Amino acid sequence: MDIFDEATLREEFHRDVSLRNARAQQDRLKPTGKCHWCDEPVDTARPFCDVDCRDDYEQDLKRQKIKGRPVNDEPDV
Repeated sequence: MDIFDEATLREEFHRDVSLRNARAQQDRLKPTGKCHWCDEPVDTARPFCDVDCRDDYEQDLKRQKIKGRPVNDEPDV
């Protein structure tokens, strides 16, 4: 196996991990017609009203995991 084969394997691995993570996030949050972070009305196809709410939600999930708390679908606001 040469360095190009190794690079291909690494690229495929990272792509697969990214896809799995994206699907897991998508499966966890179903659009409800309101933002999962601030409860503002949104299109039924989106779980958040904007990028800031999405980022705040994800940061809250990371903090909960670091503190060892169970992760809920709904954040503590």
